[in-house]
Amino acid sequence: MQEDLHALPRWLDGETSALVRDKIEMLVSRHSDILAIILYGSIARHDERPFDEPDPSDVDLLAILDSDDPHAFLDQVLALTHSMGAA
Repeated sequence: MQEDLHALPRWLDGETSALVRDKIEMLVSRHSDILAIILYGSIARHDERPFDEPDPSDVDLLAILDSDDPHAFLDQVLALTHSMGAA
């Protein structure tokens, strides 16, 4: 997957932008079958709750995978969950 991290929304603060970039780079380096990663949710809509609030917004990322294996979904969910936990 070719990384286009310039496509991140301009309104992201430095901390959130660094977090999103780190997660995307880590996922791409560990999972060669990723076609795209899409930022969605409150941060993408720019109605996120700040980090300094008691319940800040989380970062929602959607990974699109290339696979013809009908069992790949479960395998990839487990692998991606493990990767994100490690991050």
